[in-house]
Amino acid sequence: MNLSIEARNILERHGYQTFNFKEEPISFAFEDQSLLGIVCVCGNVQYILDRWKQVQDSFLSKSAAQLSSDPIKAWNTCSVFLTEGKALKEHHSDLTRIEEDLRGTRKIVGHGILTRTDLENVLMPLLPIRQKVLLTTEDYIERLKTRIEIPELFSELNEKEIFQIMERRNED
Repeated sequence: MNLSIEARNILERHGYQTFNFKEEPISFAFEDQSLLGIVCVCGNVQYILDRWKQVQDSFLSKSAAQLSSDPIKAWNTCSVFLTEGKALKEHHSDLTRIEEDLRGTRKIVGHGILTRTDLENVLMPLLPIRQKVLLTTEDYIERLKTRIEIPELFSELNEKEIFQIMERRNED
């Protein structure tokens, strides 16, 4: 999977404009009416650990004129660092510290990205809120009893009796 192309497609599908950013290793930049950011696809986790500050600072420097003319975006910038490489356990806390460092930009770091779902999960903070439907093996009769207006009336009834009452009510 090409992380740069897929990330660009996901962001564009959710209303962001994307454009090339003439600064290696930044893959592209993105923006909407209130946010400006970059996506940097890296070869491995170590590259992120070693270079995230330089990449972020270069982005801010090159975008200074745009950010100074748009105070909303100046306070809402984002640097996204992505890699297919999986982080070693000893790097997890370092990656978390990068994301928690709010100096300059908000940071999103994704590693071990192998599928489109992985990528969407990493980019989720930038995407509109979606409701996740959970399918369960819950007993639907018990659930129905708890949601009916007067559950006490149905506590002693069996499944067949409940459905008969519901059918009679629909006929009225």
